[in-house]
Amino acid sequence: MESALLLVVPEAEPIVHEHRAQFERAARVGVPAHLTVIYPIEPVDALSADDLGRLRTVFRSAIRFTVELRTTGWFGDDVLFLVPEDSAPIIDLTRQVEAAFPNTPSTVASSKTSTPT
Repeated sequence: MESALLLVVPEAEPIVHEHRAQFERAARVGVPAHLTVIYPIEPVDALSADDLGRLRTVFRSAIRFTVELRTTGWFGDDVLFLVPEDSAPIIDLTRQVEAAFPNTPSTVASSKTSTPT
């Protein structure tokens, strides 16, 4: 089972739903409009109490932020995404989760570049 840690963006759903439903497998199985913090990560039922504690610590220490999505970008030729105006808070959150789970091989670009997924 695949699992990811996501920031759900319900305000984007009315705008992107039709396109996601047509082109994105994850949308067709119920994954809402989102920004990816880390992928992959253990499924929730496989996380230990220690894992959940580390996530709580990360999120309790995170600074509250807002996200403005005004433009689009592409990952290769297959993935169209909404680009945050200021990606720094998302990148910071991803780096904190990666630091809390150093043995999780993240494929999220936001930890290496300035574009969250």
